[in-house]
Amino acid sequence: MSPHYLIAILALLFPLIAAARDQNGGSAIPWKPLENINDPHVTEIANFAVTTHNLQDKKNLVFQKVTKGFYHKEVGTLYRLVIRVKNDKSVLTPTADYEAVVLEKRWAEYKKLVSFVQITK
Repeated sequence: MSPHYLIAILALLFPLIAAARDQNGGSAIPWKPLENINDPHVTEIANFAVTTHNLQDKKNLVFQKVTKGFYHKEVGTLYRLVIRVKNDKSVLTPTADYEAVVLEKRWAEYKKLVSFVQITK
């Protein structure tokens, strides 16, 4: 394939990729803010995310609170939560914020941790 074709393809794709991004973290998903981040179900989802992350990465993080939350409904509900945690191994360790994405299908009693990324120290 000629380099000219590659440049032409990239020139056509770039505006499409740029248009798919939004102000909520560059995702094409139309996230809606959660009305009540203190809802017990939101807390349950956040605890699930922290517990699953601890099991997968052999960490000892302790859930503190949800500071921000979004959702998207499609084939289940995707939750994007900012979760404040503390490391239980040290009393002196400050809290840190993580962004967790969890897929839940309530009718199937299914939850999956999609991502869990530290965003502040």
